Amino acid sequence: MAITDQDSSPDGGLDFHCCPFRGRVDSDVAATSAAVLPVLPGDDCWPSPEEWNDFNETISGGLIATVPIASPCHDSFPGVEYDAEKCADIQANWARPSFHFATAHSPMTSFFANLSCDPFTPRDTPCIGGAYVSYAVNASGVSNYRETVPSPTT
Repeated sequence: MAITDQDSSPDGGLDFHCCPFRGRVDSDVAATSAAVLPVLPGDDCWPSPEEWNDFNETISGGLIATVPIASPCHDSFPGVEYDAEKCADIQANWARPSFHFATAHSPMTSFFANLSCDPFTPRDTPCIGGAYVSYAVNASGVSNYRETVPSPTT
């Protein structure tokens, strides 16, 4: 089964499968000419800020934008300023799973985020979203799940 650009949410959710197939060929999808990969930040069809805002309204304000947990240790993450005190706290607690539980995105260790925003790298090292999810949804009911997770088609 391939997900195509006709598979947008019937209730106005975002269509994250609108870009044509690109990159490496996966053996599971190579058999179909309509194969697509999920949309990624930077793709031409990545939702605009207005589309994200509309989607957020559709799910009752449950959209959570990712702000890497170590962003206060760097100068470069938009909307977050360097904070030496917060950074020291992040570094002191980085190895504790409970520290990461409070986020919707933390991979629990920078190894899995490819050091994209690590509290132990120098302050001027770029802090980017990297392997982090761009958004998460705080789903509070069935309708939020229906709007967030596209229904598969056969």
